[in-house]
Amino acid sequence: MHYDVVICGYGPTGAVAANLLGRRGVRVLVVEQNTEIYDIPRAVHFDGETMRIFQFLGLADEIKSVSIPATEAAFVNGSGRTLMALDFRDMPRRHGWPNGNFFNQPALEAYLRRGVERYPPVEVRLGWTLETFDQDDAGLHITLSHRESSNRDEVTSSYLLGCDGATSTARELVDIPLDTLNADEPWLVCDILLEGDFEFRKRVYQVCDRRRPTTLVPCEGRHIRWEFMLRPDDDPEELEREETVLALMAPHLHRLHDDLKPEQCSLIRKKVYTFHGLIARSWRLGRVLLLGDAAHQTPPFLGQGMCAGIRDAYNLCWKLEGVLAGRYTSKLLDTYPSERAPHARTIIEQAIRTGSVIQTRNPIAAFLRDSFFSLARIFPVLQKPFLWEPAWPLGPGFFDATTPPSAQTTHGHQIDQPVVATTSGERIALDTVLGDDFTVLGLNMNPADTIAEATAQTFSTLKTRFVHVAPTRTHNTASPATTVVDTDGDLAAWFKRIGGGQAVILRPDRQVFGVYGKNGASTVGTELATAAEKLVTMIEPAQ
Repeated sequence: MHYDVVICGYGPTGAVAANLLGRRGVRVLVVEQNTEIYDIPRAVHFDGETMRIFQFLGLADEIKSVSIPATEAAFVNGSGRTLMALDFRDMPRRHGWPNGNFFNQPALEAYLRRGVERYPPVEVRLGWTLETFDQDDAGLHITLSHRESSNRDEVTSSYLLGCDGATSTARELVDIPLDTLNADEPWLVCDILLEGDFEFRKRVYQVCDRRRPTTLVPCEGRHIRWEFMLRPDDDPEELEREETVLALMAPHLHRLHDDLKPEQCSLIRKKVYTFHGLIARSWRLGRVLLLGDAAHQTPPFLGQGMCAGIRDAYNLCWKLEGVLAGRYTSKLLDTYPSERAPHARTIIEQAIRTGSVIQTRNPIAAFLRDSFFSLARIFPVLQKPFLWEPAWPLGPGFFDATTPPSAQTTHGHQIDQPVVATTSGERIALDTVLGDDFTVLGLNMNPADTIAEATAQTFSTLKTRFVHVAPTRTHNTASPATTVVDTDGDLAAWFKRIGGGQAVILRPDRQVFGVYGKNGASTVGTELATAAEKLVTMIEPAQ
């Protein structure tokens, strides 16, 4: 049997990739060694950008039902003094969703898999493993085996996505090494369910106690995540005993509720893990591409592990579908690692730095840390490295720019997703009107009216949608552009924040390909024509 893509691994990254490819009609085989979803939470946090991807998949309502927005977080020291307090409710929602969300992973995975069931081109085989493969210019020849029988099968595929986690078989078979960022710290990770019908506080705590750094995260429902750093003289087996875990929790239970007792905590998991900072030396070898933990592993201090894998899938899958359909050059796939690897590395390095603040045991370093946080109360800009979802740009890749993406550039970042209004007055999220492929969005102008017929034809071959963002309600239905109203002025504010402009070209993943008309609306048509030619040169296969 031949497939366009074989996905090895059916965790969140593999399931999102299967949804994205299935949505575009790609014939996919998903192979997963486990027959059931692992029924214990592992990841507990995703950010607003990740929720925006779930929205794109049409699964936002389902995932909202098994998640809660983050509200508050606090860094406290060993004496209980609050070093820094954050209120996430006051932070801008650039992606149209809360910046932090806590969730139930088994329930989220179930919804992602139900989403895949919408797409007949996607076949899922549970209980099967990737055994070996060969690849050449024509494709891959893959051998699969069933875990609980002697059954084996052989399939062919154009591409293989390794979404199979930290111990990735796909990565091992192509012999791609992992580079360490020298962050290997053992922590005890525990999950409890609170028993009883009572309200409890939802604040996240990073307890920067040099005697025992501790993390407390109230998650969805009555699920609480606890993490305790190991000391050099700790016995991991002793720490994993239930009575030891409850004793570690006891001094912190008052943070959830003044009268909470250890006997009201039902322990559902306790396991010592070593948090790693690792990144694969290569993310693509021929027709094999690595995603998620197979490509990168981060300490959990920013809650970005699962988010990074889902971003990988969102970045790659539209490119992969275009290559398979013959619309895009296969060289476009090289922009996947060039864009995603620097982004992932930046996040891992920041997570390591944040972890070093929490994990320090040196009394002098702890004093300096506490002093820094005191200073950050006076100068809030110093808090920026500890906020969820700062400006992490993609690496150089598929952009209309002469400078590499950075925190200051517009390219390398997604456009904001504010609420806009239809011409009938209905308020909707911006992404609702953006195309599944490329979009040209014009502010206070119809970008389709600025271009010649030849340029319009070029955009048409790329299945481009034109969106006219009007300042007020209009009834102009003769335009070929979709018209929405910037009712709250948020898109005008976004254009102002990025330094001006009248139009942007957006990629299918909502990344800004380029900004046009910074010198005035009169230049937009010419600039879009040049950009269209450049885009086609970069993306179309050689004749």
